[in-house]
Amino acid sequence: MAELFTKFGGHKQAAGLTMQADRIENFRMRFNAFAAARLSPSDFCRTVEIDAILSLDELTDEAVGCVLSLAPFGAGNGAPVFAVFGAEVCAPPVVMKEKHLRFVVRQNGRTLGVKAWNFAERIDELQPGSRVDLALCLEEDSYSLSRGYGGWGAILKDVRTAR
Repeated sequence: MAELFTKFGGHKQAAGLTMQADRIENFRMRFNAFAAARLSPSDFCRTVEIDAILSLDELTDEAVGCVLSLAPFGAGNGAPVFAVFGAEVCAPPVVMKEKHLRFVVRQNGRTLGVKAWNFAERIDELQPGSRVDLALCLEEDSYSLSRGYGGWGAILKDVRTAR
């Protein structure tokens, strides 16, 4: 649809374009037709690729340090995603800034605090006592370190009822 744009370009992680306002509806119709011809319902199902399965007792400061030594993470070097199966939610999640959650899970006597960015709408899946499977990433956490806690944190990527 190059003929619709005044200019366009970008790279793998970005795209930019300039278009006259009177061409937007034509672009919208053609773009939707293009997508409808190529996409199926399965293309809209969320998937999370897991790099390894672990139990919470394996998350020692030393092990997390080894994972974080693989950084920096980003395009071409994604942060590893770990599955934790059958963890129990310990207490009601705390809502932060109306859209994020913080909660604690337990597995085999070990507890772990988890941050869940943009998960507030899924709070019902994280009720105390529920058993869940988690997809987690690990990241450095200077905020926690400055307050006397470990220098790393667990970030939720996805959650489901334990199977």
